[in-house]
Amino acid sequence: MRKNTIFLTIAVAVMLACGTGLSHAQDNSSKAEVEAKPVKLPPSAYHLDFSLNELEDGKKINTRQYSMNLLAVPSAGPRLPIGYEKDVKIGTRVPVETDEAKMAYMDVGTSIYCQVLSEDPGTITLDARAEVSSLVSRFEKDSYTPSGRNPMLRQLKIEASSVVTLSKLTSLGVVDDQDSKRQFQLEVTVTKMR
Repeated sequence: MRKNTIFLTIAVAVMLACGTGLSHAQDNSSKAEVEAKPVKLPPSAYHLDFSLNELEDGKKINTRQYSMNLLAVPSAGPRLPIGYEKDVKIGTRVPVETDEAKMAYMDVGTSIYCQVLSEDPGTITLDARAEVSSLVSRFEKDSYTPSGRNPMLRQLKIEASSVVTLSKLTSLGVVDDQDSKRQFQLEVTVTKMR
């Protein structure tokens, strides 16, 4: 009987020791799971002021202003979905006759597309694209003016990826006009809203 009591006492002690180890292991694994979960940070909001400048012989002769707000997540957090870009557009839809004598429409004017790729303290990485188009007048002495019915367009495009310092004016690109001595420059100032 005494042997049974000793055996039973040892068995209970072993079971208690194993049970404590198991619960301790479970506590450690649940802590590891909590630590492994990424902290979801709220998105940051930015205000972007774009300037599309027209220069002739180095002097600014015209400026157009465009603004938009964008969201970004910290670079340590999850990436924004692909295609998460915003745009500002102003212009005219111009009718164009197709081969089948049907009408289609094309956009003529200014479009600025922008996407925040990542965020770091004091800077953001920005992807931006500006497209500007205008109609060529039929009365201009222009060797490119077509004799047909459809209009002819002049276009410029600036596409850039850049690290931008917050609250500081940054040039994203410059293009020369092929028909004059003019240049077009795209600049941006980014300020953090929250």
